[in-house]
Amino acid sequence: MEMAEVDMAIYGKTVSLIGEMDNIMVAKEAIEMILNGSRHKSVYGFLEHKKERGPPMHKSVKNGQLKKRASYGRIKVLP
Repeated sequence: MEMAEVDMAIYGKTVSLIGEMDNIMVAKEAIEMILNGSRHKSVYGFLEHKKERGPPMHKSVKNGQLKKRASYGRIKVLP
């Protein structure tokens, strides 16, 4: 999912996301919008709006340097 800057894999009824936690939450919301019947145009608009605003970045400090933390999320798609 390039617009949300996360890596996505779909297997069966499971969607797996890897990336920054804030980006994962944006991607999760976009996926849920599609699953709930939103038009793709609306979802693209949502993603563009989120990208323009720039979600706050979670960072950790190690040896005096800021480092981004990668996270992993999984969404179970139920019928």
